[in-house]
Amino acid sequence: MMNNGHTRILWGLIGLACGIGLGVAAGVTFLSPAVPTSLATPEPVTSVPVTEREYADQHTVELAFTATTGSEIMAPADGRVTTSTCSPGNTLDSGTATFFIDGKALISLATSQPLWRDLHLGDSGADVRALQEELVRLGYSSSTSGVLDANTLAGFNYIVRGIDPTEKNLESIELSRILWIPAPQVTVASCEVSVGGNARAGEPLATLPISAQEAHILQLPTNASPGARVVVIDGKEIPVDDEGRISDPAVLQRFAATSSFTTAVSSETPTISASYRLATPTSVLVVPPGALYDVAGEQACVVGDGEPIAVEIRGSELGESFVQLVGDAPTTPSEVAADPKGSPACR
Repeated sequence: MMNNGHTRILWGLIGLACGIGLGVAAGVTFLSPAVPTSLATPEPVTSVPVTEREYADQHTVELAFTATTGSEIMAPADGRVTTSTCSPGNTLDSGTATFFIDGKALISLATSQPLWRDLHLGDSGADVRALQEELVRLGYSSSTSGVLDANTLAGFNYIVRGIDPTEKNLESIELSRILWIPAPQVTVASCEVSVGGNARAGEPLATLPISAQEAHILQLPTNASPGARVVVIDGKEIPVDDEGRISDPAVLQRFAATSSFTTAVSSETPTISASYRLATPTSVLVVPPGALYDVAGEQACVVGDGEPIAVEIRGSELGESFVQLVGDAPTTPSEVAADPKGSPACR
């Protein structure tokens, strides 16, 4: 039988052991690591902010074209070149004069049909109509009847006297005064006769560079947004029509002035890569694809600020959809529902 001293010692040891056990348990509880944030169950995303951006709907396309070798601008008459502003890289413009032969201005004209005879009052034909149409394009009053009348002759005289006020009014349009050019403005590659040189009728005064007759996109993108479009070549924006064609002479000249055209002309397969995009970028709303529902072609719905809204899909890119509000839609929403399944119809 233990005495009182031994009993007190035993109970002290038991208490100490219990204290140590409780301390270890508390320490283990205190030191247990928290669950890392990356492993925690994420809160469900119910809405996504809406942003706006400019959208040009760019596509990479290939253009094919037809080209002509450098054509020559032929002198209409014999004589000495007394004045010339011809220089490689400069232009010949319809309705102006670059060359003077024997002191008289040669009027550059881009008629759809080259003139082939002297024209007098009362003369008629396709050449007369071509002259009249070019005078109208240049801003002069003229009929387009195909019959040379007083107004037509007056329009031509306005051009002549605007270049040389000392000239008297002409009573006819002499072929020797007309320098035919193939477009309203053409760029000169080389000048064949300088001031003081002799011009010969039917021989070149100047040579034009290789030019484009027509260009077109080989395959138009099927999902391109509607609107006026351009192709961008070497940083230059060149308009194309709805069928992806370039046919306007002035625009073709810009196209032919690109270094890509010069390089492609000498290749076996003359095509040019270009960016095909909207001429004027449009403002769109950027939403995640999952925010769209009830999609039918380009029409869709989103739930914006809690309300179903009709939108039109303009395009998509890298997990983003670009849309525009349709009709009498409310103001631009600040956010859209991330998962709109089961939402009411918007149209």
